Amino acid sequence: MRAHVAHRYVAEILTEGATPLATVPLDRLDWVPAIECAHFAQLRKGTAASSAELCEATICPAWDGAAGAPYVAHFDVAFKAADARSDPIPLQYLAGPVQVAVSALVKAGKIEAGQKYRWRLCAYHAARAARTPSSHEEPFRVEETSTPLPQPAPRSLPDLLARAQLCGPAPVANGPADFPVFVAAHVLQEAAATAIAGGEHEAGGILLGRLARDQACGDLLLEVTAQVPAREALADDASLRFTPETWKAVHGAIRLRRLNEQIVGWYHSHPAALWLCRNCEPERRALCPSNSAFFSTMDVCFHRTAFQTAHNVALLLSFHADPQPRFDLFGWRGGLVAGRGYYTIEASQ
Repeated sequence: MRAHVAHRYVAEILTEGATPLATVPLDRLDWVPAIECAHFAQLRKGTAASSAELCEATICPAWDGAAGAPYVAHFDVAFKAADARSDPIPLQYLAGPVQVAVSALVKAGKIEAGQKYRWRLCAYHAARAARTPSSHEEPFRVEETSTPLPQPAPRSLPDLLARAQLCGPAPVANGPADFPVFVAAHVLQEAAATAIAGGEHEAGGILLGRLARDQACGDLLLEVTAQVPAREALADDASLRFTPETWKAVHGAIRLRRLNEQIVGWYHSHPAALWLCRNCEPERRALCPSNSAFFSTMDVCFHRTAFQTAHNVALLLSFHADPQPRFDLFGWRGGLVAGRGYYTIEASQ
């Protein structure tokens, strides 16, 4: 997939009272998740564009309705096909790079540590950028990916829903609806056994499955059909790192099963030691953010690095007071990793 970026982006850092603190350029931005989500949305719609028309994407800033250019309200991903344009990619997509830039300013002593701030984004066409690109930068950034989306198999969404149970949050009311994800019940049971066996260390593995397309409405759906525990992973009470042996075992399992499955995501646990604040009073513990499932910064970084395809998901197993884990699913939405609902389903006979 080729991506064209014709603008340079600059973040204006301000105090909460709108006093300017600094202006920082945002270079080498990673647009892959945004493009993957936009491309997947076109495939869900069954856009009649050709493969060639959907293999060339352009990042387009949308101007703020009140402030106007150069201030950005959100981003669009436009494809070569005239009618193929993404749902808006929120400005929050660049919150990570902005935070990194602010941390560098704090380290350099240009912003006080602990200073509360807000930010707004400006976009300048490369030909009119305020600064001249260095010799190793290009006005247009091109990214190549060669992994095609697997051909979806025909399925009946109503039949699946009839024997499935909704888990987690309901579909988003405003904005694009999440595509349906069905997780086989035995996958949850096996993942829970892996997490429990991990004790006070994190544990996890890789999720296998396949994309399918409903024969009636034409929408895409994902079936998570199996899991491969990462027995070779390196883990402690707050981290989990897959090794080359992990990936070798996963690909070996796919070959042995011969069920036309692909890697569709991963799972990991947050052990009880992370959640239980033994020195904290029950009233305060009930209000603690750790009492709700969360995807850490490291979790997001790993998902963004290893699972950028828009239909990839991540299952989180959290231990509270109950010896059995709680299950929460995360996936891509508008180029960001977000919590989402899913369906559990018994494997078909």
